[in-house]
Amino acid sequence: MIRAINKRILEVGQNNDSCFEKALLFLKPNYLNDDYSIIRSAENYIKSYNNKMKRKKYKKQLLFSISRFIIGYLLGLLTLFIITFIF
Repeated sequence: MIRAINKRILEVGQNNDSCFEKALLFLKPNYLNDDYSIIRSAENYIKSYNNKMKRKKYKKQLLFSISRFIIGYLLGLLTLFIITFIF
């Protein structure tokens, strides 16, 4: 849902976003265009931001999983080394 608070501020409400309830977008002072293109630009901006956040979250999860795997692998090698050379 997009609604104009005044001539230069748009309020964008996203019901499907887990983080944000709404966002305020401020139009540039020299921007003169029709209402439809402004609304379309606002929708595209919010969608691209949501996609960036999803990619960032996925990258964090992937790096965390890889680091856990590497740490587990190194601990296994250390255990094998200790068992082989101490006993």
